Amino acid sequence: MDDTTADAGIATPTPEWAAAIRQARDETGYRGPDVPPTVGGIRARLRGERHDEFDAELADVPDGALFEAFLYHWWTQALADNADGEEARQAAIVFADLATALHAEATQGARLNQPC
Repeated sequence: MDDTTADAGIATPTPEWAAAIRQARDETGYRGPDVPPTVGGIRARLRGERHDEFDAELADVPDGALFEAFLYHWWTQALADNADGEEARQAAIVFADLATALHAEATQGARLNQPC
């Protein structure tokens, strides 16, 4: 696993993540709190009642595209959890959607459609 999957504290995002976050912030104007798109960064910013669900999913998720999808989902949730009010929550979700799309495009990530 690379540093986006490290569970040792709050790891630094990969260069691809950093670029996607920068571009999404520029394009959306999002100025909400930073949540590193890493296992440690996400877990640290989730509301406490979500930790058990996060940990259970993390324990079962394999590497690869499914891990990326897991990371995208929970990163968005952590951003939403830290928003101050409904308008800020919606802005966080729009920002996260764009950032994850940019990251997936840059890394060819989260390709869940596998041939049968």
